[in-house]
Amino acid sequence: MSAIVEAKDYICTEELAELRLRIRKFAEDVLAPKAREIDEHGFDREHYQKVMDAKLAAIAVSKADGGEGAGTVGRCVVLEEMSRVCPSTALTFLVGGMGMYSSIATEEQKRKYYYPWIGGKILPAFCLTEPGSGSDVAANAATAVRDGDEYVINGVKTLTTNGASADILNVWAVTNPEVPASRGMSAFVVEKGTPGVTAKVQKTMTLRGAEVAEIKFENCRIPAENLLGEEGKGFKYAMSGIAGGRINAAACSIGIAQHALELAVAYAKSRVQFKQPIGSNQGLGFELADMKCKLESARALVFKA
Repeated sequence: MSAIVEAKDYICTEELAELRLRIRKFAEDVLAPKAREIDEHGFDREHYQKVMDAKLAAIAVSKADGGEGAGTVGRCVVLEEMSRVCPSTALTFLVGGMGMYSSIATEEQKRKYYYPWIGGKILPAFCLTEPGSGSDVAANAATAVRDGDEYVINGVKTLTTNGASADILNVWAVTNPEVPASRGMSAFVVEKGTPGVTAKVQKTMTLRGAEVAEIKFENCRIPAENLLGEEGKGFKYAMSGIAGGRINAAACSIGIAQHALELAVAYAKSRVQFKQPIGSNQGLGFELADMKCKLESARALVFKA
């Protein structure tokens, strides 16, 4: 119990404190030893399968849907602890769950995609960003044209996390070009191996252990029942996911900052100059104290959000 008490703080219940300890142990035992390797050599699906097998995606999901019910706050705890040792894995985890919306999925879609994701059986990708539209989601140009019992998707997505390795792609495309994309965009599920889909892994300057890819859709035909929610509501769904994703990304930043502070403190204690650790110098001590204050302020703001 003492360890749990130590893990508790002013924003954590005892349940969240236990969750933090659990994820920290997993992160240090499983993720940390591989972090440098995947950053140097790229995403490793076999390694990430350990995250999936641990069913970490279920932590934030409601108990009604078979999850643990920790909600957004619980997800932030998970992402903070993952980012503390391996930000690349945290990014894979964060973006992989975007687009998995049980509130708009049919029962059949839940059975095929949502529940397997919760159970660690499938890896999803969030296909929204395009070469000509990043934050400006309404500028998306990919199209999905209804043809009988199918939709035909054409377009290019870029910087898609998990894009080349994902089992399913959550794809946003314009279904009604006669109205602004904010009212004419829809969301779809495209399964791995669907004809007309090609993916190319892109190189990045950092977070190289999280795979990002350019994905081309060329006359890609999918069943009409793969439409997520209502036609024309895709922009609303996307922005809802992005809003939550921003909180999640902030939690990742807290984890990275936490590790940076820990490294700085450790170095200040071990580096000796003029017969004393440099951390004993008042000026440096002030800097470390300021770093700690800024970190705790940012953490408080994230959890308040």
